[in-house]
Amino acid sequence: MRAFASLLLVLALHPCPAFAETTVDRGSLKMTLPEGYEHKRIQGADSIVGDILISKPKLKVRYDIFDMGGPPKTLSERPEEERKSYIFSEESDRDGIAYQFFAVRIGRETDKCRLFLQIPKGYATFSVDLEKHSEIPAAREALLRIKFALPEEGR
Repeated sequence: MRAFASLLLVLALHPCPAFAETTVDRGSLKMTLPEGYEHKRIQGADSIVGDILISKPKLKVRYDIFDMGGPPKTLSERPEEERKSYIFSEESDRDGIAYQFFAVRIGRETDKCRLFLQIPKGYATFSVDLEKHSEIPAAREALLRIKFALPEEGR
């Protein structure tokens, strides 16, 4: 019993190690995930897929990197009818990498939506399902905390 109490005392007094950033290299795109983000590889049939689990806000982000068919279309290249269905869209550039966000409703009579982040030169699409479209800003900010890098020739 004393040994168990001593072990508990040692564990209580010993600081837990801090979790550092995690770098995930998926070929055409490198991601540096901050503390609180966890990467899970998933077996894809013809593309590189995975999940990123975010603790705050609690999100499950699915990504798909597919470089065989060329990069995803930019927002302006998409058909106007498709763009009309977006409840949110934004194009920006950060550290020389083009980002495209857009969100669509899931179902007709619902507030649920799916937020997409595309990085065309990284051949990557990220998506997260949200219960309410009011969650888009927090999910967008959570995705922007991921640091992305392209191979030098992809910039």
